[in-house]
Amino acid sequence: MRKKLVLIAAFIAILAFIISGCKPAASPTKPVVTQTGPTVYTAGYYETDDTGPYYNPCYWAGTTMTNLYADGYDGAAFGITISAGTVYTAGYDEIGGAIDSPCYWTGTTRHILPFGPGYEGYANALTIANNEIYIAGNYENTESPQQMTACYWANGVEQDLTEEYDACAYGITVSGGTVYTAGYYQVSSTAQHIACHWNGTTKIDLGSGSDAQAYGLALVNGVVYAVGYYNNGTNDVPCCWEGLLTRVDLPLNSSTYSGVATSIFIYYGNIFIGGSYNNGMNDVPCYWTLAYTGTTETDMPGYGLNTAGDSWAIFVNNNTVYLGGTNGSDPFYGPCYWVNGAETDLPYGQYDGEVYAIGVQ
Repeated sequence: MRKKLVLIAAFIAILAFIISGCKPAASPTKPVVTQTGPTVYTAGYYETDDTGPYYNPCYWAGTTMTNLYADGYDGAAFGITISAGTVYTAGYDEIGGAIDSPCYWTGTTRHILPFGPGYEGYANALTIANNEIYIAGNYENTESPQQMTACYWANGVEQDLTEEYDACAYGITVSGGTVYTAGYYQVSSTAQHIACHWNGTTKIDLGSGSDAQAYGLALVNGVVYAVGYYNNGTNDVPCCWEGLLTRVDLPLNSSTYSGVATSIFIYYGNIFIGGSYNNGMNDVPCYWTLAYTGTTETDMPGYGLNTAGDSWAIFVNNNTVYLGGTNGSDPFYGPCYWVNGAETDLPYGQYDGEVYAIGVQ
């Protein structure tokens, strides 16, 4: 699954780190899960046949899985939101076994999004504002060589974001009628990624390091907060950009390796950021809290020594932190979520699965 998707390939590229012989301290035991509180909704995919590919888009309500595939070839759900009791998801579906098409689902009803002219596309995130559906994504255009064009859709109407060589939009929010998206672009095939966000169609660089991407964003009092990573010449450093001038590098629990911030949620003035880092042996799912008292990192228990995992999504409700992601490592991944560190493993196919988005209601 990961080798196919632009979104996931980007994550793998920045989380494929050089491993040393230095062993970290033993990982703590995973806590026992007690199913209480609101319903946790997660979106992703599961694989049913290793000879496929047969990647089936789906979402889970608690631990109950709902299939979203329509053509039965290949697909995944990258975004989720719940509005007026209806679950909305966004991702892609391979039409006729040939074309990866960006789409969203209302419940289990699929809606293919227009794009291009181009060859294939992906819907990476969605939000609902004023009863309208906004989706961030990208598509592979008809240029030679083929390039990615960042875009968003407002109620199914496509809006391209950049004329650069290559670009993707991974996060989206809406405020005051303006659509804000976050991602990256390249100016040529040999250039490095430049993290950016778009206010409408106006591109704003988040200049940091020699290579950078932004994966999620939030808006508070007119200030854009974006999260992702930049390269400092040695490692990929997870970070949060506040507006245009402030960048906060996120700590890695004494690790000297790389990490990435993948998602953001702002709750009563505190900034919560989901992501992962490498401790020299495995990837460790974690989240960071940026508060007035400083920045803290919280690792998910049980990961690091013998077990790998990644966090792709975060949600905060009633002072409870929810993370969505995966446990395990190549070639088999398991979809899961964490509630204040307590893990819930989700049902999936025989081979692997992952969670890319999370919501709570």
